[in-house]
Amino acid sequence: MLQLHNFILYNFIHMAKLSHVFILHCWSMDSLAHLATLAQSKNVFTQFQPLDSSLHFNDNFLNHNILKLGVFLDINCNQSDVVLKMASAKRLYSHRYHWLIYDSTMDFSQIETHFKEAQLFVDTDLTYVTHDPNTENFILYDLHNKGRQLGAKLNITADREINCNERECRVKRYLSDLHTRNLLQHRKSFTGLTMRATAVVTALPLNSSIEKIFEFMEAKDRLYLDTYGRLGYQARQPLRDMLDCKFKYIFRDRWSDGNATGGMIGDLILDVADLAIAPFIYSFDRGIFLQPLTKFSVFREMCMFRNPRSVSAGLSATEFLQPFSGGVWLTF
Repeated sequence: MLQLHNFILYNFIHMAKLSHVFILHCWSMDSLAHLATLAQSKNVFTQFQPLDSSLHFNDNFLNHNILKLGVFLDINCNQSDVVLKMASAKRLYSHRYHWLIYDSTMDFSQIETHFKEAQLFVDTDLTYVTHDPNTENFILYDLHNKGRQLGAKLNITADREINCNERECRVKRYLSDLHTRNLLQHRKSFTGLTMRATAVVTALPLNSSIEKIFEFMEAKDRLYLDTYGRLGYQARQPLRDMLDCKFKYIFRDRWSDGNATGGMIGDLILDVADLAIAPFIYSFDRGIFLQPLTKFSVFREMCMFRNPRSVSAGLSATEFLQPFSGGVWLTF
C-alpha cells in the first residue's frame, strides 16, 4: 500500500496540481493513518469516506467552493458502483473535479460497465489507473466523451506508466503523446459530430425560410440590424471549421424571457443546445448553469500599435525605444 499511497499523492500534487483531496475507500485504519500522515507532510488537505453498507448520499455530497477538488475512488470496493452512478447522475465528471479511479485487478470490462453510458463530457478530468502485478507499475488511462447527446462514444487513451517505491514516483514511459498538450487540446476535434447551436434573430420573423435567415446572417450590409447576433454567427464559422464538426441551428427571437429562462439562454440551460451563437451578458444566475468558452481556451499575448508618423515615412527605432505616446493606439 505504500507505493499506492505515494502514487495517489504524486498524481494529485504533481500531475493535477491539487491540494484538496477526497478519498473514497474500504481500507484499514492503519493504511489510512499512513496516507493521512503522508498527505499532511505534503500540505494536502484530505477527507476520508468509507464505502460501506451504511453509506448514504445527500444532495451536498462532493459539493465544494474551491476551483477544483481531487477525488480518489477504489473501484474494487463494494459500494463503488453506487458512487459512480451518483456522480454520473449529478454530472460530477466535470472540470471542477479531478477523478482518480484505481482498479487493482486490471479488469478492463469495469471501464465498459461503468463508463460507457456515463455522463462524461469533453472537459471531464478522469484518470483510470490499473496496477500491473508483473512490473508493480501503475498504468494511467484518460477517459472522456465528447458528448453522448451528440452521438459520441467513450474514448480511452493510454497515457503513461509510473513506477513508485516507498519514497517517490517517476514516469517509467509514456504510452501516447497525451502529455505533450493539455486535455482540451487533445479533445479539440469533433469530427463527425453535429453540435446544436442556438442563435438570436429579431430583424426577421422566425417563420421565414431557413435559406432567407442564413442569407441575412451571412450578409455584410445593414449591420445595424441584429449586430451582435450576426457578428456571433459569422465569428462561429471559424470555430466550426476548427472543431471539424457541423452545426444544427436553432433560431430564437430573444435572448431570454427573464435572467435565466426562455429564448437562447433557456436553450442552453435546458440542454436543448450546446453552444450559443449570439453573445450575452454573463450574470451570476446564468453562471450557475453556463460556462464561457474562454475559460477553456489558450491565448497568445499580442500588443498592437500604430505608427504616429506618416506610414509612408516608414518605421524607425524610436517607435520601439520611446515610451508609447498618446498618439499611439494600443490594444492587448
